[in-house]
Amino acid sequence: MANEAGEHSPESSPLASQRTQLLALLAPLDDAAVDGVTYAPAKWTLKDVVAHLADDERVFAYRLLCLARRDIRALLGFDETQYAEAAAATRRPWPELLADYVAVRQATLTLLAGLPDEARRNTGRTCEDSMLYMVIEQFRNGDPAPVYDRFRQHGRLAPEGLTYVSSWVTSDLTRCYQVMESEDRGLLEQWMAAWQDLVEFEVLPVITSAEAGARVK
Repeated sequence: MANEAGEHSPESSPLASQRTQLLALLAPLDDAAVDGVTYAPAKWTLKDVVAHLADDERVFAYRLLCLARRDIRALLGFDETQYAEAAAATRRPWPELLADYVAVRQATLTLLAGLPDEARRNTGRTCEDSMLYMVIEQFRNGDPAPVYDRFRQHGRLAPEGLTYVSSWVTSDLTRCYQVMESEDRGLLEQWMAAWQDLVEFEVLPVITSAEAGARVK
């Protein structure tokens, strides 16, 4: 296994090297050196930036965890400005902020190191703007053979940005129910155009049962 061979060792990761480089730059500083320092007037202070790095990584590591665990729910975005204001980083000691960043990065490295190889190929919904579509495909003349022949020769023919989620075929092999995902409905139309000589399409935007339950009060 790759993990046993050390292929995904935390300390060999570029993320570990990045942590080392950042600490070499920032650790020699103290509160007196960083308090109030900004890269431009009315911009974030250096303390705000370091707190932002830690908070961002928490959010992205959670997204990684959800994808690795095959969580199919849409993962919402976040407002980094709101997070920065609520963090109140300027009131925290500089060594504490750096220690927080180090702890978060180490947790990320540990999470990555423990992922099985198959989890690294998982996909999911990481933006609330992404939409799921139930695509009902009626094979023309009730004949699945031309569809499967083209698929075997050319693949799904989905453009970049359109993701296949799952599919089911009726037992008489005349109809397919396929779930696709994209932020751009135009990509779905582009994909269907490549198959419309063999398939008649009906498209229904859908959400997961979990999302529906959350919406119904």
